[in-house]
Amino acid sequence: MIIKDIKDLHNQVKHDYEAGLYQERTTFYDRKYTKNKSSDYQLGYEQAAQDNHKQQQKHYPRCLILGLNWVLFNHLHELVDFVKGYDDFYRELEK
Repeated sequence: MIIKDIKDLHNQVKHDYEAGLYQERTTFYDRKYTKNKSSDYQLGYEQAAQDNHKQQQKHYPRCLILGLNWVLFNHLHELVDFVKGYDDFYRELEK
């Protein structure tokens, strides 16, 4: 079940990336990145709002993602920020 959730999250992030919602390289040789208007945190927050509207809350394994991010030297920081935004939406909703 956790593996399926991670795969679903990966597919969502991949879809958003391919749609241009994340930072992307402008040319193959140019390493400058353009900044997206929405942060990864905000994208997670907005996704949670959409899921809440559809009544389809997802539970991402936050501790596992944080651990993998640490092991991979912060290469998953976009995913971590997305999940933080997603979780914060539901924490605010509970208040």
